[in-house]
Amino acid sequence: RGRVNISVYTMCGRCACTRDPEAIQLACAYRRKDKSSVAKPTWLTINGQKYFPSYNISPQTNTPVLISGSHSHVQSFLKSNRSESLASNECSERVLQVMKWGLIPSWHKGNPRSFPTLLNNCRYDGMFEKPSFRNAIAKKQRCVVLVDGFYEWQRKKGGPKNAFYAFFADNSSTEETKEFIENEDMQCSSDISPRLLTLAGYFDIWRPDIPEEELMFTYTMITVDATEAFGQIHHRMPAILDDEE
Repeated sequence: RGRVNISVYTMCGRCACTRDPEAIQLACAYRRKDKSSVAKPTWLTINGQKYFPSYNISPQTNTPVLISGSHSHVQSFLKSNRSESLASNECSERVLQVMKWGLIPSWHKGNPRSFPTLLNNCRYDGMFEKPSFRNAIAKKQRCVVLVDGFYEWQRKKGGPKNAFYAFFADNSSTEETKEFIENEDMQCSSDISPRLLTLAGYFDIWRPDIPEEELMFTYTMITVDATEAFGQIHHRMPAILDDEE
């Protein structure tokens, strides 16, 4: 993978995603598969899993993730909600869906809150052997976790803990976002949707024992060994995606 340039500033705690749905859609504008035009991904809120922008996003919070529109649950939802037709500038090749941070495996029985292990993160070097991630990996349920930035604590022996905020150093809008705004003749600057920090993840769908209850969509972030620069803060870091990875 190529080098990703991120900046780190002293701050405190967790992740931040402060933009409203429309701004996130703009930031995720992309070129359609047939290269004909630029579109923004469709926004889906399924089963009442709502997103609220925040500077302090913690595990068990609902946040938007970017997924392929080819997944069966996406196709089923769009088919059963035809009255909610897509805008001409939207495309379901890619979908933004609100999911809960902290994966609940699809095979878990009973109340999802009773699952004993917090699966907010999964180590890349061990996730293929873990039963908790087996279904998500087998079904290729990959997702891109979208945040403005993330926080990490630096722990020094015998000293105070310092918190750092990491984000893309070059967070100007992508070329696709700029083109989308120009094509739509939107009366706004592309600066309203600067580049989001894109993190690799997997999602799973928990299905209740009782058919009347609703599905729950959850995800986990993939972590890797820290780069040399980030290793001064922590020995692990999220897997950061760049460009169209």
